[in-house]
Amino acid sequence: MQIDDDLKRDIIEYRRLKPLIDLCLNLNHDINNQLAGILGNAEFILTDKTKLTAEQRSGLEQIIECGEQIQIRVSKLSETKATLTHDKKHQKTTE
Repeated sequence: MQIDDDLKRDIIEYRRLKPLIDLCLNLNHDINNQLAGILGNAEFILTDKTKLTAEQRSGLEQIIECGEQIQIRVSKLSETKATLTHDKKHQKTTE
């Protein structure tokens, strides 16, 4: 039966993609948790600029900028999961 074959193919594809999807989601979550602490503390320290040298302020601003760039890149991991899921659905509708 065509439905049984499609279902079997979907299950095989899901099992193949699941480790990658889980990895993307776990990395996204773990990295964002760590970044929240780093960025939050850097921003907090930066609020009292009067006690910081220009070099220290610059260093903190660089930490914040790099952290924000990491957040952007990590968010693409979630987009990868969505793309994998979308591609599979799109493939089914075009077959």
